[in-house]
Amino acid sequence: MSMPKRPAMVREAAAKGGKKWYLEILIFIGVFVVAMVAEGIPTFVLQLILSISTGELIPTEYPDWYTVGSLFATGLGTVVVILFCRFVQKRDIRSIGFRKERAAVEYLVGAAVGTVLFAAAVLICVLTGSMTLDPQRFAVGVWLLYLMGFLIQGMSEEVICRGYFMVSLARKNHLAVAVFVSSLAFSLMHIFNSGVTFLALFNILLFGVFAALYVLRRGNLWGACAMHSLWNFVQGNVFGISVSGTGAGVSPLAATANEQRTVWNGGAFGAEGGLAVTIVLTVGILLVLFVMKDREADAPQEVTVSGDPSVNVEGYDPFAMENGVENDASDDSLENG
Repeated sequence: MSMPKRPAMVREAAAKGGKKWYLEILIFIGVFVVAMVAEGIPTFVLQLILSISTGELIPTEYPDWYTVGSLFATGLGTVVVILFCRFVQKRDIRSIGFRKERAAVEYLVGAAVGTVLFAAAVLICVLTGSMTLDPQRFAVGVWLLYLMGFLIQGMSEEVICRGYFMVSLARKNHLAVAVFVSSLAFSLMHIFNSGVTFLALFNILLFGVFAALYVLRRGNLWGACAMHSLWNFVQGNVFGISVSGTGAGVSPLAATANEQRTVWNGGAFGAEGGLAVTIVLTVGILLVLFVMKDREADAPQEVTVSGDPSVNVEGYDPFAMENGVENDASDDSLENG
């Protein structure tokens, strides 16, 4: 087993400096709150419209147009985080993981990975008798809007948790710390979801670890964005399973969970709260660690540290001592950056 090496996206971010893990956490909390406020403004407007139309202050049911609108609103969180990385951390968008090399291929591969992974979890549920699937009629137009909404929503969470937070942590901390802390934060983001359990939070932590390792192995964020989006879309809008306790949208299949076997199907939270997902994600993590190889989407580019063109990312690894190799660039040059 081997941890991924630091891809160019991390080394380029490290060229702009970095902070200890506890400071990065405090900064992340502030950025996350601002991002949630930005996403909450259009969602509040949708909530107001829904309340006026139904005459209920807190509606008992949320129509598809509200859910789809809320998914699209998550794009504002992406904008907030990218602006923070660009103008506060002085990081190029490539250091977030949006690299143009093989972007389309990486996105399509990630979409396939997300689809296959969740389909495997559903297969386990069916084989254990904890879930049955039945076909149903659905509105194709609304279904496609859900797809577009989840493409935005999945990207938003990956930008926040992996492209921004994990990479920020990795600039000056061990990669294992960056992976675990960012994954734990991702899990805690779901702590107030309906039907949440300890196993559900653990599974979301596993998803975060898998996505983080996948990003580091592939050297870009495109694949993880697609994987996350399709994982959610297939879950709620192909199999008709509640997505992290938030319910399901229109789908060609309707899943019925066996209430006697919630340990497998996750109960009210959805499959993400069951052992089927635990198994699939554990296998996925092992495959990334033992089978998948590091693949740089592009060669490391010369990036200056502290404005000094004589020091570049290729010559500086902020945690090279993990491998017993000394840095070519001085630590002082990073601290002053």
